[in-house]
Amino acid sequence: MRIAAVAAILAALGAADAAAQAGLKSCPLLANADAAIALGAATQFLSARESPSGGVKAAYCAFDGDRDLSLTLTTGPLLAASVADYRKMMEPLRQMDKGALENGLGEYAWSKLSADAAEITAAKGRLSLALALKGKGLGPADLEKLRAVAKKALAKMP
Repeated sequence: MRIAAVAAILAALGAADAAAQAGLKSCPLLANADAAIALGAATQFLSARESPSGGVKAAYCAFDGDRDLSLTLTTGPLLAASVADYRKMMEPLRQMDKGALENGLGEYAWSKLSADAAEITAAKGRLSLALALKGKGLGPADLEKLRAVAKKALAKMP
């Protein structure tokens, strides 16, 4: 739940600057084929927006897919001077939420899995990334698919 709160804060930071901006026609960090890794063949792009925030581009993207699954991607400024500072700030939250550290996803990342949500939060450079896959009956295979999606998005981040 707290990871969702962090994602909401990041989205709000970008939304304040983008209040008058029209939506994008595609997600700047994920192609439909990338989102389909987690969502299946029926993946549909729903919406996206991008705006400057804290000296970086913040983005929000939403997709829909098979089995009533949905995927959201949120990026924003790191909210700390460095990844090391971000880690110090976020580590107590990760531990409280019983998130698992993730290797190979940015400079600092963790994941959390429940029956209705798989989430990954990562930091790379001056940006943070939050991915949330929501639906019923999610399991370890869905989290593995979300890791693959995270790698695609992180590869496109500066």
